[in-house]
Amino acid sequence: MKLHTAVSELSGVGEATAKALKKLGIVTIGDLLFYIPRDYKDFSNLTTIKTMKPGVVSLQGQFTSVKARYARRGLHITTATFTDKSGEFPITWFNQSWRKDSLPINNNVLVSGELKLSGNKFSIINPAVELLSDVQLHTGRIVPVYKQSASLKTPKLRKLIHAALQTVNAGAYAPPALLNIDAMHQLEQIHFPNNQESLTNAITSWQFLDLYDQVLLGYLLRNRLKQLQSYRCDIADIKLKQFADTIGFTLTDAQRKAAWEIITDIKTESPMNRLLQGDVGSGKTVVALFAAYAALESGYQVAIVAPTEIVAKQHLESAQELLSDFKPKLLSSSLSVRQKTLIKNKLADGSQRIVVGTHALLQPDVSFKKLALVVLDEQHRFGVKQRTQLSRQDGSVPHVLSMTATPIPRTLALTVFADLDISVLDELPPGRKPVKTTVGGPRYRKQAYTTMSNELQKGHQVYVVCPLISESDVLGVTSVEQEVAKIKKQFPNNSVASLHGQLSTEDKDAIIDDFKAKNVDILVATTVVEVGVNIKNATVMLIEGAERFGLAQLHQLRGRVGRASTQAYAIALTTKTGQAADRLKSFVGTTNGFVLAEQDLQQRGSGDLYGLRQSGFIDLDIGVLSNTKLISKARSLAKKFTESYTVKDYELLQFRLDRIQHRAKRN
Repeated sequence: MKLHTAVSELSGVGEATAKALKKLGIVTIGDLLFYIPRDYKDFSNLTTIKTMKPGVVSLQGQFTSVKARYARRGLHITTATFTDKSGEFPITWFNQSWRKDSLPINNNVLVSGELKLSGNKFSIINPAVELLSDVQLHTGRIVPVYKQSASLKTPKLRKLIHAALQTVNAGAYAPPALLNIDAMHQLEQIHFPNNQESLTNAITSWQFLDLYDQVLLGYLLRNRLKQLQSYRCDIADIKLKQFADTIGFTLTDAQRKAAWEIITDIKTESPMNRLLQGDVGSGKTVVALFAAYAALESGYQVAIVAPTEIVAKQHLESAQELLSDFKPKLLSSSLSVRQKTLIKNKLADGSQRIVVGTHALLQPDVSFKKLALVVLDEQHRFGVKQRTQLSRQDGSVPHVLSMTATPIPRTLALTVFADLDISVLDELPPGRKPVKTTVGGPRYRKQAYTTMSNELQKGHQVYVVCPLISESDVLGVTSVEQEVAKIKKQFPNNSVASLHGQLSTEDKDAIIDDFKAKNVDILVATTVVEVGVNIKNATVMLIEGAERFGLAQLHQLRGRVGRASTQAYAIALTTKTGQAADRLKSFVGTTNGFVLAEQDLQQRGSGDLYGLRQSGFIDLDIGVLSNTKLISKARSLAKKFTESYTVKDYELLQFRLDRIQHRAKRN
């Protein structure tokens, strides 16, 4: 079987099992093989009845008798007598009526489970049993534990994965002369390790391969881009200087450097693929508008794509202020059909030169005559296929500038974002005061409310952000409503509004507009305000349940205030005193987002931070991501591969790279 073979072709997978597997994201044999265990149980140490101790136990012996009965309320109980050379012991199964007829009597078996003290006696309940003559998947070894569903449990997954490992023929991962790792053997050891050392070696091998895959894909995407052609935005330096003189403030050194890097890119026909990463409030939008100006002055079109309509409107305001001669327009769902059609027609004939909107701008029904630059806010990835869809008849594709307010640690930039050139904004504009940050438990609430009251009396505004109070409250409605009631009681003379996931786009916009217009004093919200909302009069950010947020997220929330010369405050309140002490100590200790990104990577790992945790990928641990020698090795090998080999000749590698790209699209 091949990795792309449908999992339904595997023996033991009927229609019901195939449906259950699909719910777990498993459609192909390859998906099944890369359904990585979430944990392990070590049943490898055999003991005897006489010497066993509470905890995990594995016994070798025979069942000599078995009986079954129904107890209260239909509870089915199977009890069997197990014997070994040291004695005998009763073993019990609850609600496994099939056990009575399936237990092999007077045959050598392995039993693995847990010895617990129940009442005043020890018992082993619901252990796994396998014949000693069979291949052991559940007993007497280190066994994998998978994320399971109600209809598909770990034992069934073990059997299916073991069967797939026996039938698949994936070939080599890479040329042995380049990469001497038996990837399939190491994958088998991840699922069914011979011992702890084998498991450790397998995880280490696949962590490196994950690293290598990320870097290799980056190089491959770069090479594919080189085969495409973009418009040359060959603007004269004197015009850029004139534009800089119109913006009304002096650029920071970091902004000047980033603008120069971007302009240098788009002056060539080679498609730019650059990520502009800047700390909160570092002035990314202005740098992006420099690039937009260069493209517009060169006679081409520009599209600015925002993550939400709220942020799109803010980008429009900035564009209208600095690029008013080019009459920027907003293309959004709030426009009438007639207005949308008019703008689309003007984009198609080239008379509308710059447009701002959400990802609806990238839909097939929106066409451009000469689109030279796409600015993507908070979306790092923009594939070759997406560029090609925006190409014109002359074959030109747009330059792409992605922007993020989430600082990325350097080692991650070299791996996960290997296909992007990166510009960094690590300075704040002059005149900005660092946000004063404090952390406290329940007793600190009174002081927090005092700070809020003082700022409200000065005519300033306040954000209150609360986490979701339960997994079921995915839109944050309950948590926000409870917080609003508390805030209204504390501040009866101030206007309070709420923002959460259940509101329509129109309602969210109306609330933000009211907050901007100072009709609302206190805005209670979930993390919908995390990115992009820019209200200069807001000077306090109160974060409830701060222990539930990661460092990067806390920093993004803090970045919603302190966006003017006025002193601003961020107050992080924990549910209990002392919660998440290390993380919150880091939060208070610095306002530098790049320092916090490194610390967050150390504390939480890459999976939570950058959406890397996905079925089929080993978590890249901190040692790997901090190991510059290992990263350098991965980059060197990936570069050699692209120079001498073709991915399609290596099925396992092709499958892995396809999965990475599929995952990136979903994130």
